Amino acid sequence: MKLARKVIDRYDALLLIIATLWFAIGFYNLDAKSVSFDEGWSIYLSKLPVADMVRATANDIHPPLYYLLLHGWVYLVGDSVFAVRSLSIVFAGGAVVMTYFIGRTLFDKRVGALSALLFAVSSFELQVSQEARMYSLMVLLACTSMYFVIRFIRQRDLVASIGYVLATTLLVYTHVYAFFLVLAQNIFVITLVAMESRERRSRCVSWVAMQGAVLVLFAPWAFILTDQALSVEHGHITEAVDPTLQHFIGAFYQFAGSSLILLLVFAALTAVAVFAYKGRNATTFVGGITSISSLKGAIGIKNVREVSLLLLWLFIPLVVPFAISLVSPSIFSARYACAAAVAWFVLVAAGVQRIRQHAMKIGVICVVVVLSLASVHALVVSPDPVPYKMIAQDLDTTARSGDLVLVFPQDELTFGIAHYNTRTDITMSGVQAGGVSQDDIQKPTLGGVSQDDIQKLILDVNGHDRLWFIQCNSVYTQQIKNFTLVKETLLTRYNVSYYKSYGVYEVYLLTR
Repeated sequence: MKLARKVIDRYDALLLIIATLWFAIGFYNLDAKSVSFDEGWSIYLSKLPVADMVRATANDIHPPLYYLLLHGWVYLVGDSVFAVRSLSIVFAGGAVVMTYFIGRTLFDKRVGALSALLFAVSSFELQVSQEARMYSLMVLLACTSMYFVIRFIRQRDLVASIGYVLATTLLVYTHVYAFFLVLAQNIFVITLVAMESRERRSRCVSWVAMQGAVLVLFAPWAFILTDQALSVEHGHITEAVDPTLQHFIGAFYQFAGSSLILLLVFAALTAVAVFAYKGRNATTFVGGITSISSLKGAIGIKNVREVSLLLLWLFIPLVVPFAISLVSPSIFSARYACAAAVAWFVLVAAGVQRIRQHAMKIGVICVVVVLSLASVHALVVSPDPVPYKMIAQDLDTTARSGDLVLVFPQDELTFGIAHYNTRTDITMSGVQAGGVSQDDIQKPTLGGVSQDDIQKLILDVNGHDRLWFIQCNSVYTQQIKNFTLVKETLLTRYNVSYYKSYGVYEVYLLTR
């Protein structure tokens, strides 16, 4: 079939089916679960004027590109939970397509199609793409940047150079983990140039010029990034964990859909993609290996360039943050390294393609797809991790007209429960604890409950014989100084008529 004078083969048609599968899975029950605190922060920023948004982002830990795009998206389609999350699904759909082109360019169309399919049925990519956050945009731009790196190495044309500079600039304006990907790219290109004599100098000059262009375009945000890095040095990233070897391996476990079987299958297929037996057939492998030297002689690496690029892409965004986190406040997060999972999908697809027996190849593909879809199903039916929606629904049915609802800390109202409140006959207010008020555009920070806060609380509840008190008891919020003082103050003035626990959230009906 021809479309616009271009031959469309079965693999291009298959890509359309895979992309349709992704959108079907991604949009299914997209708004079923509550917005997370971070999603609430994204929605909050998207509604600010652009200048205020940029100032607020400067006090955050992430660059502003995603928030600017979400600002325009909200203007066009609205600020419902489904609407704001749908932008991330669209970005991830683009990443599915780019994954196909990367696999096709590095290997062939079969690998490209299978790589895209592995992305489309990945519960890990689905989880990060069903959030109103910048992760799927980062994956799309990372894939685009990598595609132009591959094109630059093979063709080195003007389109590759301009495409790389634009994609990479947008990438570093999306997430700080982009710099680890750029590091992987530089290691690959510099090593490759150093090993090749042909056109070495001109290729190196072109690459350095491209890196310089990215740095110049990022310069307006560079000083802000320095301040953000210093704030992390004296603070804490809620997504990050203090890394151990278990956390490092756990990142690959998450990439594989949080399935131990898939983790083992992915690891085996990666080995098949990387290593190749040079003997005549696999049945004589064991008998032919009599020493370490014979093992080295029998095992080789196919597609050295392609495999090296993918391995650097996979490991550098995990290894470098892991090493940094061992000597400084942790920045290690598998979610932040979500773009690295794409490299693994391509490696796994290449491993499947190396299987010679057709029936075994089909069987492996079926097993991987079925297990991946099982992980997707488990994610879809899993409980709501943050019960904002459930709390608001219960208040809708049980609160009386005129009731006062107090939420502590206030950020839990601003960035969570407020999205689901439909009652106009009740008053909802937050108890401030060094965080964000509706009229404040500074970054949410841990603070403390002062005596002035308590006096204001007493004035707010004065005259109310019936009020609801909602408190978040997470490890993070319990670091607030004088955290228990708010509840203690209320309990000295009211009786508890109703209590319900939603995980780390407590809901009280207080009367007198």
